[in-house]
Amino acid sequence: MIVLPSALSGFYNTLTKEAVVESNNRVYCIYGNVLLTNEDRTCFVCGATKMQAISLQAEGHMITQALSTYTTERLIRGTYTLKEVAELTGLNKNVVKAIDEKRLRDKYTVDGKS
Repeated sequence: MIVLPSALSGFYNTLTKEAVVESNNRVYCIYGNVLLTNEDRTCFVCGATKMQAISLQAEGHMITQALSTYTTERLIRGTYTLKEVAELTGLNKNVVKAIDEKRLRDKYTVDGKS
């Protein structure tokens, strides 16, 4: 189950539809536009346009720790391919591959080496 926040600042939903992907899983596709002004992207105090650190962010990826954990759990089960996990999570297949590679490296190596 995926829970969406009640409001995504600057996001305007134009269409939501159910689709069946290549793995025959049903997914909900949310289409819309992100409308941000330069003021929305700029710090009102210092004027900087740097990205704020997010405490829930997974290490090495622009996803939450919860999504990273969910992805890892799907990979550990071994019932889904990398492509199917990517479709289930909405992540790019290369991100799923990187998460799986780190999981396997941690499991089968000492200190990330042989």
